[in-house]
Amino acid sequence: MQAFEVESSTKAKDFCLNISTRLLLKSSEGFSLFVKISDKVISVPEGDFFFDFVRHLTDWIKKSRPAKDGIIPSLTYQVFFMKKLWTSTVPGKDSFADSIFHYYQELPKYLRGYHKCSREEVFHLAALIYRVKFEDDKSHFSSIPKMLRELVPQDLIRQMSPDDWKRSVIAYFNKHPGKSREEAKLMFLKIIYKWATFGSAFFEVKQTTEPNYPEILLIAINKHGVSLIDPKTKDVLTTHPFTKISNWSSGNTYFHITIGNLVRGSKLLCETSLEAAELIRLLRPIGQHCSWGQSFAHQLWWMSRSPSAYSAGSNLTEKSSSPSSEDPGEGPSNCYQYSYDDEDEPSSEDDYL
Repeated sequence: MQAFEVESSTKAKDFCLNISTRLLLKSSEGFSLFVKISDKVISVPEGDFFFDFVRHLTDWIKKSRPAKDGIIPSLTYQVFFMKKLWTSTVPGKDSFADSIFHYYQELPKYLRGYHKCSREEVFHLAALIYRVKFEDDKSHFSSIPKMLRELVPQDLIRQMSPDDWKRSVIAYFNKHPGKSREEAKLMFLKIIYKWATFGSAFFEVKQTTEPNYPEILLIAINKHGVSLIDPKTKDVLTTHPFTKISNWSSGNTYFHITIGNLVRGSKLLCETSLEAAELIRLLRPIGQHCSWGQSFAHQLWWMSRSPSAYSAGSNLTEKSSSPSSEDPGEGPSNCYQYSYDDEDEPSSEDDYL
């Protein structure tokens, strides 16, 4: 357990650098702080004073909620340190970042079935996930049929019988005897790094403007731009580079983008069950090479998964566990969290940026 001193003059960028240095990461590039309060998860802009941001966020949520019997609700918030931008991420470049963050943030997206992969890749990755869990211990082989949701993308599990999955996973496991847990994490990352959807933020939408596309789409946002994916086949239907997106707008349950010329360009209107606030803050730095990039990217990002662990008090703690068998996508991840109760939160007199 590690504690970090945060002053009223501490900006989010400085906080990230402090954490990265303490964790022996080679760089803080791409990492960000996320505040989870109530049902909202918001990325902290790197130039903002940390406590000012939290204070404004808690004040906003309190105002949006009516007081019961005249009592203003007390809010508890958590702060997570996670990888946000993957533009320069290369597996093997930073072993600590791979082990602590990259593996655990990419694993849930893989298990949700967002990527297109071959059956051989699935066998190989399942064996590596098993090795991360149990290293060279073969005593859990008999439990593989019961833990398939922790090893195999959820949409592929029924393609084979549990016993067939077991035999295939064991066969691939035996191809890499003696590999350590950390080596298995790196091998996992190197495989999925080859895919165009590596390091993406995914979300499902219902599109209502393009008859040639399925009504339900999977959208992936990454360094290549905005990709539209068929959720059944996982085929990438098209990818729109940020330089080709000329306009955007959004509401509580929709967003609208224009590709190409504002007059003759094509338009895509998508509905989503997610609130607009949860579609915020991912690719602002990626889109900076185009004039509107910061605003568009800032609007479209949402957390690829909701942090679920909680640590009482004000210590920054490490959570290292795999997704649960009951929910392959929402188990605790390896992220670092720093928690305060609202009434214990230090005040800040600095101006909010």
